Amino acid sequence: MPPPDPNAWLHLGEDWIEGDCVWPEQRLVVELDSWRDHATKAAFRRDRARDRRLQLAGWVPVRVTSWDIEEQPDRLDAALSGLLRAGARAAPLRPARAA
Repeated sequence: MPPPDPNAWLHLGEDWIEGDCVWPEQRLVVELDSWRDHATKAAFRRDRARDRRLQLAGWVPVRVTSWDIEEQPDRLDAALSGLLRAGARAAPLRPARAA
């Protein structure tokens, strides 16, 4: 697996988002989520809004916990390697059209 760009800044429209681990060519962003920083309702909502913004811009956000890293490293490696091989390109979300 190629190494990611750690703590890379992504320009999304008028905003900038710092991704924990970024593979720009494949448009893959891995967010490392800890209970300490992501366990509140506000953080939960903020994380989902951030994921949607990334998806709208054509990025694939993947949330990873310390449990994934410590308890399932082979499964995590296989999943990330598969996404990288596939190019991980998300089709940008499109707003629903009124019927």
